[in-house]
Amino acid sequence: MRNRTTVQRVALPTLAGLALVAALSVFAPGAAARTGHVSPVARAAVPVPLPAAAPTFGSWSLPVNAGPIVNSADGELGPALSPDGLSLYFYNASRPGFGGNDIWVSQRTTLGAAWGAPVNLGATVNSASSDFVPAFSSDGHWMFFASDRPGGFGLADIYQSYRADIHNDFGWLTPMNVGAGVNSAADDNGVGYFDNGGKPQLFFGSGRLGGAARDLFVSTTLANKSWGPATLISELSDPAATENRPTIRSDGLEIIFYSDRAGGAGANDLWTATRKSVSVPWSAPVNLGPNVNGSDTELHASMSADGSTLVFSSTRPGGFGGFDVYVSTRILPPDLRLPKLAIQATTSNPLGRHLKLTPVASESSGGQIAETCTPNLSLMFKVGKTVVQCTATGATGDSASGSFDVVVTLKHSRKH
Repeated sequence: MRNRTTVQRVALPTLAGLALVAALSVFAPGAAARTGHVSPVARAAVPVPLPAAAPTFGSWSLPVNAGPIVNSADGELGPALSPDGLSLYFYNASRPGFGGNDIWVSQRTTLGAAWGAPVNLGATVNSASSDFVPAFSSDGHWMFFASDRPGGFGLADIYQSYRADIHNDFGWLTPMNVGAGVNSAADDNGVGYFDNGGKPQLFFGSGRLGGAARDLFVSTTLANKSWGPATLISELSDPAATENRPTIRSDGLEIIFYSDRAGGAGANDLWTATRKSVSVPWSAPVNLGPNVNGSDTELHASMSADGSTLVFSSTRPGGFGGFDVYVSTRILPPDLRLPKLAIQATTSNPLGRHLKLTPVASESSGGQIAETCTPNLSLMFKVGKTVVQCTATGATGDSASGSFDVVVTLKHSRKH
């Protein structure tokens, strides 16, 4: 009998890690031409696995103005971060461009670097009409935005554009209308994308129910990769108020949108809802609170790929004019940090395997994080699966929690 002990570390499907996995694949939903014709496509993405349980995130920090390079006296709205976090898109009506509203992009070299001067996306994306409120697929190949250009179904329609190189902000192809499943004769805009385990969904606001209000709808891809008929998200839509620009966390268990519903602090506030799984309804919406919302207007929020950063537009005092882009951050649960490893160990010792694991602490907003785990990560792990529960506490006392598995398998090998 020969004893054999091997240890293999396998990367967990973290939210940030999944963005990297998805970036290696291509998803192309069935594109509808402006005539409404839907043509199936051959491209397909590696699905983003859905979580077994919802992690607990920290609270959103006080927002910080994105600064005078991004913001101006003209007003910047509809911000969205690219999946890699290195590009910040927004729309503006006053900067010299091609139409009523144009989409612009500001870039940075690293996540900690300053934003560069905004550049117009150009005539391929922007039209002589209004083009606004961009959003991205999780793999970074697709951009969705609203436009009232000629040839649509209504007042404003949602369009999609593809790029082969996810790092080329100026490689977008000619936008195509997403079709009659999503768009109506009314105003459809404020789109947000959710991968949904390989069955992508578009969440958006629409005025199709009539009146001045906007309600939240969702469309799911069909077998032919076109976007299916949109359905009302009734638990999030107040008939007496407007809800728009939903942004969905990568695991599909949290949504943030803006609304002028009763109970807010300003003309429009940011609201949030959660759910335990993607197959159940959303919880009752809750105001994001005074850290984020003020007595003015907050709208057009968009979450980063890992759910740690929120960008939005606000008219709060202290800005550079009109609507400015602001940034809020929160602590990620320990099991969603990178690098985070699920440990699979094989041992011939019936008592288990001694493993010394070191949790990685990081915080997008800076500062130190104290991370504690139960059981202690420097123990003899028994044969079988041990669930390790960790809690991270930030410099301000805010905390987040999550868990991961350590699996030890008893194995023997014979020498012949």
